[in-house]
Amino acid sequence: MGARFDEAVYLGERVIVLSASPTVVREQPKADLPVERDRLSTRVAPRFAELRTHVYERIQSAKRGTTAPVDGT
Repeated sequence: MGARFDEAVYLGERVIVLSASPTVVREQPKADLPVERDRLSTRVAPRFAELRTHVYERIQSAKRGTTAPVDGT
């Protein structure tokens, strides 16, 4: 997985997953990690790994066009 997925989950409150063209919001998973984040401890936390994997899988699915849009709010 690329560093961009890591940064989006680490820094954000939510990650917006977009579809391929025509672009629509497919999902907006919340990055429900502690507000106070430390690079080392956060990135080894099981929840961080779950979120990163979820975002990666949703983006790959969106690229293939295999899932319907989801609100996620």
